[in-house]
Parts: sequence; structure tokens; C-alpha cells
Amino acid sequence: MVKFYEKKYFRFFLFFFIALFLLVCSYFFMKNRKIENKSVVAVDSGSVASAAKTKTNNSNYSLLIAKLDIKAPIILNVDGVDQEKYFKALQNGVAQMRGSALPGEGNTVIFGHSNFYENDSGKYKDIFSTLDQLSVGDKIEIVNATQKLVYRVKFIKIISPQSVGIVAPTKNKQLILLTCWPPGSIDKRLAIIAGLE
Repeated sequence: MVKFYEKKYFRFFLFFFIALFLLVCSYFFMKNRKIENKSVVAVDSGSVASAAKTKTNNSNYSLLIAKLDIKAPIILNVDGVDQEKYFKALQNGVAQMRGSALPGEGNTVIFGHSNFYENDSGKYKDIFSTLDQLSVGDKIEIVNATQKLVYRVKFIKIISPQSVGIVAPTKNKQLILLTCWPPGSIDKRLAIIAGLE
């Protein structure tokens, strides 16, 4: 026959281990959710933890793609994890991913909308909706008051939102344009990879 105090301790330890198990499960669940959310936004917004810090630069850059009649200001140093800042930046142009290189200095990653809410007031809400019309060899320019950088399209890829390797720093001076794909969906990303001439 089990004594009263043994039942009491048994219940205590049972409760303790159940609570500990639930706590550990909750911790790993939340940790995985944070990793998944960061990786989804990382390719949409361009946040890569291992990327080098972006220098502060007051130059006003613009993105020009004559073939698609695209002209947009480039908002520098945008953190895609901070959705409020991310969406605000994309109302005013296209965004250079925080942690990626400045134009002409390495792997420059720029993201923009392919299709955003119809009632959104930003005039750049579908600036990248025609990126799929680019072909290998097409010209993309980035200009500011002192320089004009010319890039040529080398690759066009459809990737998953978790494919963050594409935005990692490189030794090559290149430009990556990223947008959700197809327009109106967030399932995939269209990536345009261009090399600096």
C-alpha cells in the first residue's frame, strides 16, 4: 500500500516534469518560428545576420531599367525584419537590404514590390511586376550625383523564400533584384542577378 506522503511526492514530480516538458517544447517551438519568420523575410526584405555592416552614405541612388520603363529611388539600409520600416521604405521606392553592399562595392541586394494592396498609397507598389520580362544581357543602371553603374543581367531565378544564400556577401560586384513571385503571391521569389560592367 502506497503511503500518503509517497502519493504527494509522486504527484508533485509528475506535475513538475509535465510543466518542464511543456516549457521546453514551447521554447523550441518559438525558436523555430523566429528562425522561419526571419528566413522568409530575409529573402523578401534581405536581412542576413552574417552580412557585413552597411556603411552610412548620404548619396541619393536611383535604379533605372530602360527596357521596363522603371525609375525608382533606392532607399538605403532597410531592415526587412522590421515590417513597419520595410513597408514604409517600399512606398517611397525600392530598398537596399541592410547588410548588403552599397552599389558598386560587392553584392548589392535591392528588393521591391511586384504587387501590393490596391488601396496602398505608394506609387511603387508594383514597381517590380514586370521583372520577368528581363533577359540575359539586359542593362540595369544605378546612378547618383557622382557615378553611373551599369550592370548586365546574368541569371534569372525563381527561388523559395528560405533561399537566403543568394543574398550573402560575395567578392563579385553584382546586383540582385528580388521580389515576391508571381505578382500577388508570397510563395516564391523572383531573383535577377546582374554583374557590374
